Amino acid sequence: MLYEPEEVAILLGVEPRTVANYRLEGRLHAKGVNKRKLLYEGADVLKLLTPIKEHHYDA
Repeated sequence: MLYEPEEVAILLGVEPRTVANYRLEGRLHAKGVNKRKLLYEGADVLKLLTPIKEHHYDA
């Protein structure tokens, strides 16, 4: 399943700009639908979400 950047941001608990930064850093891969639109594969989001959850804790 493909997700919009805003949806990915909600799933990861970050701002949409952070999602773009993850893409630029190579941590999250996007698929170009057209010249302006990028969508993110659900499996790639899950791969990134797993390390974030492992390091997240409630103080």
